[in-house]
Amino acid sequence: MRMAWLLLGALACARRDPVDSVQPKTQAAATQATPAPPVRAPSPADAIAAATQWLELLRDGDQKGLAGATHYPFELHGGTGQCGDESALSSEALSSAVSCLINDDNAIGLLRNNDHADIELLPTEHVAAWANEWKVSPPPGQLVETAFVRSDSRLRLYLSIVDGGVAGIWRSGVAASWAVQLANEWLDAVRQRDPDRLARVTAYPFEIRDGGRDATCGKGRANEPAALSKAVDCLFKSSELHRALTDSPSPGIIAYEPDSPIPDWIEPWWQENEHAELQRAMTMAATVEGYEYNFQMLMARSGVRVVWKYGSFEARD
Repeated sequence: MRMAWLLLGALACARRDPVDSVQPKTQAAATQATPAPPVRAPSPADAIAAATQWLELLRDGDQKGLAGATHYPFELHGGTGQCGDESALSSEALSSAVSCLINDDNAIGLLRNNDHADIELLPTEHVAAWANEWKVSPPPGQLVETAFVRSDSRLRLYLSIVDGGVAGIWRSGVAASWAVQLANEWLDAVRQRDPDRLARVTAYPFEIRDGGRDATCGKGRANEPAALSKAVDCLFKSSELHRALTDSPSPGIIAYEPDSPIPDWIEPWWQENEHAELQRAMTMAATVEGYEYNFQMLMARSGVRVVWKYGSFEARD
């Protein structure tokens, strides 16, 4: 009988042991199957802070810091003459991908001298239109926009923020200090009534048109320097224009981005195949009496190619 009780006890222990040995594994499996808590989407302030930090690191040339503030894979896209398409799968490849930004003196100058540029989250309802404009799918994460502006240059940036890092940049704008300088020199030569100096900053074939008040040029054209004096003689002879240029010795000249809208008054003269590749700028000159002249100027690297002028008069008290 004693032997029977011992056998029954052994069987009971044998039945308990497998259950006890499996229980920790079952608990571990249950622990592994528990889903991870959802990742909290960064707030607008977090996205703006990430973009601000990245741009400050770019401004300061801190490539090690940039690598740490970037989310991979990283992509960079630019409009015409604005970097092109680059990508980096890791921090080791980032320096090459962003070299066109790092080595762009104009862009870095804008970053260094625009402390008050707004950095804002692109509203969700505007993302689809933005993606259509760039001909891309909406990027992951949040999209931040900013612009750095000077009269001769603009740098517009859209930054995609993913997991606290910059995962993509889309860049557009214009760098046209050369065009503003040409326009200033050309108008100063008209102010001085200096045909030789004017010829040196003019490119050919040259075109001039005017409308509105004091419109005496009509449609003038010069295919070579020898024909320039006749085409611009109307400017030299206008006493009102001379006074306006004298009363406005340093007119502010603004360079346009390639996709900027065209003013209504020049639309009849605009020829896409002839003018679209030229850099456009505008300025105004006015007399103290109220004569005003609006200039639209198109520049090639070699000089001013097109000048369109519109005059008006508004008496001043």
